[in-house]
Amino acid sequence: APAPRPQAPAVSRPVVRAADATRATLIHQIVRSGQVIRSTGHVVVVGDVNPGGEIVAGGDVIIWGRLRGIVHAGAMGNASAMVCALDFAPMQLRIGVYIARSADDEKRKEPFPEMATVRDDAIIVEPWNRGTRGRATA
Repeated sequence: APAPRPQAPAVSRPVVRAADATRATLIHQIVRSGQVIRSTGHVVVVGDVNPGGEIVAGGDVIIWGRLRGIVHAGAMGNASAMVCALDFAPMQLRIGVYIARSADDEKRKEPFPEMATVRDDAIIVEPWNRGTRGRATA
């Protein structure tokens, strides 16, 4: 009888491929009124998003500047996406299927970094603290 052939060990596949998890679009300019940036992955803007500017991302959105326009993170239904900005005052904010708007009379004396996530079926905006490693703490 022939000798049994050794079988290769089963290889488990990750739920998210590394290429998908790390794909990001880097925008190194101001997003002006009328401009729309779309990406199936994450979007990082080094600059401001002005009123009338729009970011639509399948993943997270990070604004290294002022967020004054419209942002939709997790645009393909990903409610675990987040939005971060150094100065956070979007006209409209969407994460997955959740929508929030800034209060019209909301004026702050001193801008500070904030991040938005979905928790308990609502968008929560909290300070973006240095030690949180991408997720806010309560």
